[in-house]
Amino acid sequence: MAKVCEQVQVGQTVTLRELEYGFEVAVLPAGQSGLVVIEATADYIVMEEPDVVTRVPTFLIKNVTGVVPAVPSEPAPEVIAQPASEIVPAAA
Repeated sequence: MAKVCEQVQVGQTVTLRELEYGFEVAVLPAGQSGLVVIEATADYIVMEEPDVVTRVPTFLIKNVTGVVPAVPSEPAPEVIAQPASEIVPAAA
């Protein structure tokens, strides 16, 4: 799994769900209510809601969902499918 600090960024709104063996962090779309990430390091993330600050070690975070890339990536190149019968083997 990619590093949590690369998937969760300061200022994002998230939810935290306790699993049997750790936690799941879900990144929410802008404008939804939840915990606000105020610090994200390789060792832990700190989330804040009114009157409560929660610090979770990254080794306990088993899954991060809803991650939206901060910078849009280039579109994937178009792949043209070719039937296997038209594929010519390479010369040896």
